[in-house]
Amino acid sequence: MKEGVLEQLAPPDVVYRRPATAFVADFIGTPKMNLLTAVVRGGGEAAVLDFGAFTLCYPAPPERERVIVGIRPESIMLYLEPQPGAVEFETYSVLPAGAELIVNVRRGDLMLTIRETRPMTIEMDRKVWLSFVPATFNLYDPATSRLLTDGSGGPAP
Repeated sequence: MKEGVLEQLAPPDVVYRRPATAFVADFIGTPKMNLLTAVVRGGGEAAVLDFGAFTLCYPAPPERERVIVGIRPESIMLYLEPQPGAVEFETYSVLPAGAELIVNVRRGDLMLTIRETRPMTIEMDRKVWLSFVPATFNLYDPATSRLLTDGSGGPAP
């Protein structure tokens, strides 16, 4: 609920995986979903999402110039060595949280939060490489904050 208006009514897993608005996406989950503004370049069956600090290919993007991309922290794979297709970032903070680590990384002015469940030692200010799975992304309209599509390329419900 936002300002007295119901934003989404759905089973918990649906609210978590496919939040109906960027507000719900930002509110549900710990750590919070990464919400990044991107310029959509290209179109048709595939395009590039330009986040400023890096770009990613995305299948079947919506017909928009800009989108807000929601990426859950557990949907980002972190590597300590370069990987094909992975994007280089630098660790900003590492928070041990029991069986997981909450890692904040940066690239330029862009900051992302990652939930890492594999046992590893990660120092601050070191290079790491991230890979992304577009099928886990949620795209939101920047004007309305409504869900446009999830990574399957299908429209929002």
